[in-house]
Amino acid sequence: MGILRETSLSYSPESIARKYLLHNGRLYLDGSVSTEVYQWAVCRKKVYRYVHSPPNIVGGMMLYRALDFAARAGEVPKSYFTMTDGEAYRYLLEQCNPRTQVLAQRAMRWQFYALVFNFRTHAPSEKLREFVENLETRSSLPDDLSTAFRIPQEDICVYCGKSRAWKSIDLPLLSPDADIPAPVTPLKPAWMVQAYLYPEHASLNEAVSARVKEVIGCLS
Repeated sequence: MGILRETSLSYSPESIARKYLLHNGRLYLDGSVSTEVYQWAVCRKKVYRYVHSPPNIVGGMMLYRALDFAARAGEVPKSYFTMTDGEAYRYLLEQCNPRTQVLAQRAMRWQFYALVFNFRTHAPSEKLREFVENLETRSSLPDDLSTAFRIPQEDICVYCGKSRAWKSIDLPLLSPDADIPAPVTPLKPAWMVQAYLYPEHASLNEAVSARVKEVIGCLS
């Protein structure tokens, strides 16, 4: 996919897999691979940096918004979750409300929305954490922006989430003397808020960005 520029991995999965140890009845990793474990974490971070990049997120957010409108309209039966990907997409395109259909059509045609606000932090306030983790507040923000700027609800999407680029390594790493855990530099997760707008409303990009920034500022 071209996510990583390096031609080869900076760690060996096989080397890490061979270094599991059983010590005093507990499972550990040999500390000699601590550098490779750290490089694995760095590699994971790079991959998720792409996964959470605007070009990759925007299509998913458009479909998320489409499905949200369908759910609000009571158009998501239990059978929806047993459909194939193609059947599920066709259902959004053909059987749901106009807003859902518009979003699904645009995503299918790669008519992606423009990024107008991009916030990321590794040290979120408690208020920001609660905002990002609360489904109701996450869903209400794009609706509030739609009302404030008098644009169709389907023309704006907001992503609020926490990057999975960081992975806690719970398995202890033993140093050569099998006494002191070998250190692994921690990587902190990123908390993100991104706003996307249909290109037709480009004249509102700065105003929408300023409004979202104001909302986030109140949570910091």
